[in-house]
Amino acid sequence: MADGARGSRSRRRLVVGLGNTLAGDDGIGARIADALRGDARLPADVEVIDGGTDLLRVAPLMRGRSEVLLIDATPGATPGATRLVRGDGDDLARESPHAHWLSAAGALALLRETDATIRDTRFVWLLVEVQSAAPGDSLSPALEPQMGELATLALAALSPAR
Repeated sequence: MADGARGSRSRRRLVVGLGNTLAGDDGIGARIADALRGDARLPADVEVIDGGTDLLRVAPLMRGRSEVLLIDATPGATPGATRLVRGDGDDLARESPHAHWLSAAGALALLRETDATIRDTRFVWLLVEVQSAAPGDSLSPALEPQMGELATLALAALSPAR
């Protein structure tokens, strides 16, 4: 479940890469998370995991964190364009269709209502536009060359360590 989880209790912040890596660009969040795991710029207090397509499954790893960065694909016209959203993502649940039965934003809303251990957690969403979630285990030619820049944006999206 938690790829690369090392000492999660001592790490105050969490990065969750979302998406299906077998559905092409839908896996962009998981691929960015994988790139961050090996990035020397990653702060020591940050744990990085692959959340797959089910945010509810990783809820236990979000408990007690000061901040959680969620990285996910979103439909869009410009592959690789990003949008940073701070907060619970309620607007995200209403504004766009999603590929999962319960969207990540909907799952987070449910978790915040039912789990007191994450109510005070700061949530940040890094949404990456994709045009396709076609079956395949690699990113599209439009997204692949942007991986370095997307990893840098993810690191910048984290709040300064407190």
